[in-house]
Amino acid sequence: MRKELVALYGPAGTMVWVWIVHILCLIRLYHCVSSSDCNNETEYYSNGKCCFKCGPGSYMAADCKEAKYSSCHPCLHGFYQDAWTREGHCRAHSSCPEGDFERIEDGNLFQNVKCLCVKGKHCANKDCEICITDTSCLPGSGVTTLADRRNLDSVCEKCPAGHYSNVTSSTEPCKQWLNCSAMGLVENIPGSSVADAKCRDPSQGGAEYRAAVGVLAVVAVSLLVLLILSQLGYLGKGVQAIWSQCLTKPQPEDREQENGVQESCLITCDESTDPVQEVGKDSHCSEEEHLPTTCYPVER
Repeated sequence: MRKELVALYGPAGTMVWVWIVHILCLIRLYHCVSSSDCNNETEYYSNGKCCFKCGPGSYMAADCKEAKYSSCHPCLHGFYQDAWTREGHCRAHSSCPEGDFERIEDGNLFQNVKCLCVKGKHCANKDCEICITDTSCLPGSGVTTLADRRNLDSVCEKCPAGHYSNVTSSTEPCKQWLNCSAMGLVENIPGSSVADAKCRDPSQGGAEYRAAVGVLAVVAVSLLVLLILSQLGYLGKGVQAIWSQCLTKPQPEDREQENGVQESCLITCDESTDPVQEVGKDSHCSEEEHLPTTCYPVER
């Protein structure tokens, strides 16, 4: 056949036919490509050729046939497609349920609505289908890493030496003790993991100072009470009542008791004390004998 072509067209014509055969072979090889020859992001393999997928914001209504292009339709309102796809539908926007989520950005044909867990909660997984409450650190421990409202929970660690935390919180870190010496004070009570250090003035004593302050407080309160009573007129009335009680005269019963004491102090006349009496004298006591001498208490 080659001789016939040479005889018919000459050497130049033979070369033309060789090139035509090569071109036909290359076209045939193109139609016989494998799936590995297609761009997986924007193409797919079908019927011995690489076909284009539908771009973002659309879905595939029909597969490609003779041509390399598929039939694509745009997404409807409330749906989106954010990548090249062979899917026959778009994805629905997320609803962002209230109470757990808040909407931070609206969606469109190319992207979904952006939802984020409310403050104090974070996503339970990467898909963020539900939100869970952030972990709270107990007293004696503090937050070292804050929750990010996505899929990272708060991280707690025990307070190191020189630090404390006296609250239960999902945001508060451990705080450093007061530096008494830096403030010109003296540490009165050392700190702990759940309490801050207590400082005092160096000029102030310990228990002695507190006792003195307590006495002064009692005196001050007493003076204040007396001042109030004086202003209300009760203080003068009370003093008068006490003074009048001291100056009250004795009652009749008291007088009788006093007279009885005086009578007991008199010297009684006992005729038997003088066995020899002069004849002609009265046997009664003289007036001098009735006079009282020094009075001594007489028991009754």
